[in-house]
Amino acid sequence: MSASLFRLAGIVLVSLLLAMPAYADDHDDDQHHDHDDDSGFGAYIYEGTVDDYGERPVEDVGELEPLRAGDDDLDDVWDVIGGGDPVPDPLYGEDDEDIDLSIEQLTAAPHVLVVHAEEDRSSPVIAIGAIDGDTEADGSLLIDLDEVDGSGHEGRAHFAPDDDDHDDDDHDDLTDVTIGVWEVQAAGA
Repeated sequence: MSASLFRLAGIVLVSLLLAMPAYADDHDDDQHHDHDDDSGFGAYIYEGTVDDYGERPVEDVGELEPLRAGDDDLDDVWDVIGGGDPVPDPLYGEDDEDIDLSIEQLTAAPHVLVVHAEEDRSSPVIAIGAIDGDTEADGSLLIDLDEVDGSGHEGRAHFAPDDDDHDDDDHDDLTDVTIGVWEVQAAGA
């Protein structure tokens, strides 16, 4: 009788081990399709155009974290990129991130701001925008980030000269970047 129980336990164990990879694969797939509201997106600047940009970013702008009502960062981000629209909920944002390229450098040659589904730049692209257009009188530039492949997300990015660093000759080219990403059409709702 104990040999039969031992054999049954072995069969159950082998069945469980064989089923685990299939469960792990299903679980991983679910994570790639549904975005966890507590995790952020990754934002990078690449050389190139919306249709053809490089494999390696020239700047890591940072993680766009979820911002909620009552969060000071929400107001800081939306004051810069909101344009008077109602604040979307949730808003994923990054405020005043310094990069080592000037707005002139970014617009002199084609560059794009790319938002990935995760901080990992090999994750799917969810929104993208060309860094081009006319600058405002204060030298700033606001661009739209368009939805990619039905991701359900769009946004805006604002580039401004970093006035705090103009006293230091080694940092004359710094630019402050503020980014916000939200569900498509949530900003106009």
